[in-house]
Amino acid sequence: MRKKPIGIASLILALALTVAACTNTGTTTTTTAPTTTAAPTTTAAPTTAAAPTTTAAPVEGVTALQVQQLIMDTFNTSNRDLTLWDIQPGLGTV
Repeated sequence: MRKKPIGIASLILALALTVAACTNTGTTTTTTAPTTTAAPTTTAAPTTAAAPTTTAAPVEGVTALQVQQLIMDTFNTSNRDLTLWDIQPGLGTV
């Protein structure tokens, strides 16, 4: 017995709706509002410590410009050592 694709699609849709209806039972959960704490009444005076000195960190890895240059060099140069270039007349790529 051969079923039509529309029948199979409607069966899948009916199953999906049934599963969705079963998982959504309509129960609501009540949550309590979070408790708030009073704001502090005293504030600490800012310290007058010296600002940290910044030192130049050594550059590690490669930059985006170096990656772009590597990609451009790789794809814009022809490599005649690849087997792609071993084309013989009448035989195609060997």
